[in-house]
Amino acid sequence: MIYLHLIGKLITYPIFPKSNILILYLRWFFNINVEYDFIMRFIKRAVAVRKFGLIPLLLLMYIGQFIYHIKYKIRTSIPYEIKYWIRKRLGIGFT
Repeated sequence: MIYLHLIGKLITYPIFPKSNILILYLRWFFNINVEYDFIMRFIKRAVAVRKFGLIPLLLLMYIGQFIYHIKYKIRTSIPYEIKYWIRKRLGIGFT
């Protein structure tokens, strides 16, 4: 979807949501799970097609990917007993 937006063909595919693309970029900020190179290719493409307004959002996605990996490492490194205690005492779940 991002690439279609960068080449100006997103409106030709009615399957994608009609909401504001900027809001979708912000939603993907913490939830994206792709390789760093994938996002860097989008940044290079945005520069090539002169869509400079998207570059800050793509950089946010790059930072979000980094944060996603940190959250994943923390979740997987915490022992089950501690997760159980946190879930019971604090009401915070690890998904």
